[in-house]
Amino acid sequence: MALTRINNQALPTISSSKLPAGSIVQTVQTTTSATWYNSSANTFQDVTDAGVSITPSSSSNKVLITYSAWGIINGSGVIGMKLLRGSTDIHQMESLVNDLSWNQGCYAFSFLDSPSTTSATIYKIQAASQNATANAEFRVNYNSSISGTPQSTLIAQEIVG
Repeated sequence: MALTRINNQALPTISSSKLPAGSIVQTVQTTTSATWYNSSANTFQDVTDAGVSITPSSSSNKVLITYSAWGIINGSGVIGMKLLRGSTDIHQMESLVNDLSWNQGCYAFSFLDSPSTTSATIYKIQAASQNATANAEFRVNYNSSISGTPQSTLIAQEIVG
């Protein structure tokens, strides 16, 4: 609940244009436990339910994207993740796994974007692995018999520029 009164006096509205640079204006988050795995080698694909839309209040503001997911890899060689603004690739990360047994890891990054717009902006995550066979795959939010299904989180925060 937002605080709207102090001592029965209405609080004034502060527009984002009066906030100092670096102030967070809005935060949008999506969290999912949907499982994704690669179905085609060397092809980036949308990670299930890993997208968020934010509408900046000023074209000079920035958007801080933070993503974290738990995943497992089995003999995948190189795996990669991309952050897209709409259909434009704006950030990438890669990891090399050189082991034929199952490995687990937390895939996380932050990226500060300058979308230069006041229109609704969609950010999404794509992932790929070098191999896609029954014994060589990359999975996000894979269900574990011990801890259950992990969740991935994608957060977009508008920051005064």
